[in-house]
Amino acid sequence: MLLSAWLLPDELSISKIAAEQDTYMQKRFQNPKTAYKSFQWFFETVEYQQFVKIDSSKVLKIKGSPGCGKSVLTASVIHHLESSEPHSGSRDVLYCYCNRASEQSNSMALVRVLLAQTLQWATPEMILEVKKSYSVHPVLGAYDMSSIEGDLWHLLRTLLGMRDQKTFIVVDGIDNCAQPLFCARSLIKITTSLASKAHCGLLLSSRLDHRDVFGSKSIQASMAKNNVECFQLDITEEQTRRDLVEFVSYEVSTRPSFLSSPRIIQDKIVASVCSRARGMFLYASLALEDLKGETISSIADVDMALVNLPAGLFNGYK
Repeated sequence: MLLSAWLLPDELSISKIAAEQDTYMQKRFQNPKTAYKSFQWFFETVEYQQFVKIDSSKVLKIKGSPGCGKSVLTASVIHHLESSEPHSGSRDVLYCYCNRASEQSNSMALVRVLLAQTLQWATPEMILEVKKSYSVHPVLGAYDMSSIEGDLWHLLRTLLGMRDQKTFIVVDGIDNCAQPLFCARSLIKITTSLASKAHCGLLLSSRLDHRDVFGSKSIQASMAKNNVECFQLDITEEQTRRDLVEFVSYEVSTRPSFLSSPRIIQDKIVASVCSRARGMFLYASLALEDLKGETISSIADVDMALVNLPAGLFNGYK
């Protein structure tokens, strides 16, 4: 408890980090009537199947537009890794959600959050290493203490290198970090350093237009030298179309405000909302919320109501 409190400031805790994960998981759509789950397609991709193999180190990049569900997908991946079948090997996961307004939005905060999570399954030898760092830096104080940040990243590499099994590191919204390229390089260094030992799976999510650190020749050379493969999956409108249709259809068929509408109008709402949302679950949710207060008695009413919702509603979110 002492070491966890040392690593995490007052505004953060292991329980708060876990609660954030639970919040995103609750947003994953699941139809209780059919058991259909959003983003199930992702777990069936060749890239993800390669990523989860326990006998190699891999990097998986997820990119998508704002509002397309990257954080919900990330939470689903974390849950999938943590609840994997025993015969597939141990899958300890370190994760962090880098929200713009979060305390976890810089490299110092990121390494502290990841280190604190290792304490949940650290061996006595690993705990001893953490205590050594604590004795050298008993007060971490502010997040911008660059003089000891390098030591903490080194400590994280050391701890994971003491394990005899693969560790997964998942960072959502790395482009929201104050130093996204530095964070990515630090995480890649961990991945390459473990490539010949216990192995590491690194998953990073960001927006489509985020500058890619993987274009660096030094990064490419290091990954090639250590046989670390890198995959990228883009969350496209085409890939999420069925998820979005399932979500909107279920909402329209169960919300009291839509139940009194004829089936033809319900179908029109589903088609129009999905078309305008263009793969953005956030847009679809707000559009449905706005429509519930409208009096819709004809197909024309649907078009009229949706016209008042700007198609570029979330441009500011980018």
